[in-house]
Amino acid sequence: MLLFDKADVYDDIDSGIITERQKRIKILNDKGKDEASIHIECYTGGRSENIYVVQAQTINLVNGNRRSGTVN
Repeated sequence: MLLFDKADVYDDIDSGIITERQKRIKILNDKGKDEASIHIECYTGGRSENIYVVQAQTINLVNGNRRSGTVN
């Protein structure tokens, strides 16, 4: 289930166009695990594209307590 999907795009004089995207999903059952695998789309259009930072986090409820972890 998609909870949140936001993209900010701005122009940087040194780096060109910068896109920052945040996406949050909720996995309710085993079928939802497919949504956890993401694909990063790039438009090359004759120029190079660079991906500098990718961050991911898991949040689980264990016995009613929230547990956060990072994804490598």
